Amino acid sequence: MEKIVTVGGVDYKMKSTAANMLKYKAQFGRDLLTDIGELEKAQTKDGGWDFSRVDLGIIYDMVWLLIKAANPELPPPMEWLDTLDSFPLAEAAGAAVSLYAESMTGTSKNA
Repeated sequence: MEKIVTVGGVDYKMKSTAANMLKYKAQFGRDLLTDIGELEKAQTKDGGWDFSRVDLGIIYDMVWLLIKAANPELPPPMEWLDTLDSFPLAEAAGAAVSLYAESMTGTSKNA
């Protein structure tokens, strides 16, 4: 499943595959489902985000992995982040959670 997200003024394709959970664990040493659960704690009842409730590194890591899956030439996370002028946390977090959820349930809102 794929989505487009704008990060640092650049449109990036994000891609979720069956291997993402294993790749996330190998790259970051953490469980993807646990981190999704942590990120969901930051969602507010009105659909917004309270980023004081989550380690922002989780968002960066999730988004990087999804973009890397669609763009194999993407540099390692810290190198990539150093190239960005901005990082839209709310948009990126929403896109990542949505894409992972669609991938795990087999549904797509962008079909």
